[in-house]
Amino acid sequence: MNVEYNQLVETLKSWGATQVQVDAILPPNLAVGDMADRDSKQRQRLIESIDESLKLLFPNKERRKHFMSHSSNTVFFAQRKPLDVLALGSLANLEQSYQSIRSMLCI
Repeated sequence: MNVEYNQLVETLKSWGATQVQVDAILPPNLAVGDMADRDSKQRQRLIESIDESLKLLFPNKERRKHFMSHSSNTVFFAQRKPLDVLALGSLANLEQSYQSIRSMLCI
């Protein structure tokens, strides 16, 4: 496994993601080091961007974990847990999740 993949897994786990959710969010080719394809790079960028936004919103690590692992009242998440939405596995869900979380920053 490569360092980039391990960092992404560590980020997802810090949000409270289960291994099943991690596997759904990160395609298997990432685990063997194929970070070169466009989809993989986009996933990496979105996960990193979501994490940056969460750190600005919630400086406390436990608050970030709580937000990601509990039902959210935001319009996009509509009472769903953000991690559950990410675990649907589509790149579109990652992008929309990022946009929703980013919009909470009001900057």
